[in-house]
Amino acid sequence: MNRFFRYLRAAFFVRERIPLLGAVPINLVALMVVFVLGFGHPAFWLLGLCAETAFLWAMVGSKRFRNLVEARDAWADNASKSEARHQLIAQLTPPNQDRHGELARKLNRVSDYYEKFTPGDAMADENLANLETLESVYLKLLIARQHLDSADSDQEVANLTHRIHALEADIADDPEDTAPSLRESKAATLDLLKKRRAVFRKRSAALEEIDSDLVRIEAQFDLATDAAAIRAQPVEAQLDLDLASRMMAAPEYLDFSNGLTSHDESVGGLETDS
Repeated sequence: MNRFFRYLRAAFFVRERIPLLGAVPINLVALMVVFVLGFGHPAFWLLGLCAETAFLWAMVGSKRFRNLVEARDAWADNASKSEARHQLIAQLTPPNQDRHGELARKLNRVSDYYEKFTPGDAMADENLANLETLESVYLKLLIARQHLDSADSDQEVANLTHRIHALEADIADDPEDTAPSLRESKAATLDLLKKRRAVFRKRSAALEEIDSDLVRIEAQFDLATDAAAIRAQPVEAQLDLDLASRMMAAPEYLDFSNGLTSHDESVGGLETDS
């Protein structure tokens, strides 16, 4: 039903290119003419309604028109995805852009090999689609790694651990007559320091897992490139899509990296206040 209304809407707003005028919405223009004529004689409105119904029915019933609408929508969808992809690539640092560019070149080489040696092969087409999926995952992983990356994470964990131990010792040495408000302030600061340390530890673990997945994808692209270059059957270089499926279903890296900065800022602000 949704597809029917897409066709109906496309037919209603259909445009025809006319010299000197460009793309003219011919159906809307015709409706406006009939609407104006109807003030001279109401029969034009009835005639226009019948003509419009017949026109829309004929357009929606035309297989050629439906194929045209599908092709146009597919083109618009691809253009939107391409724009989003370029925006992601633009966010990468130069080293990460080079790394992604190398993977993209391998994808193009595999595509060229398949087109040359196995044109129209269903297995080759499926393998190429899988590689394109992994390339998208690879780009997301690079973005996530960039969000998570911190050269001084290990040092920060060590500093936080030292501060935690010092504060724990200070709390333990507090005299019995210490003001309750001061005790609460120190306890709150200690809790915040522990939370910050946990964040940095998760960051390090996530970076290690992302690096492993990046290398894994690169290895699969190398396998696909080598197999295609020696004219091996695509089935001999089948791809493991567990990683792609996991990332598409639950992008933990992106969720964690997107929330990391705001978490650090809020924790840092609370610690300062205390």
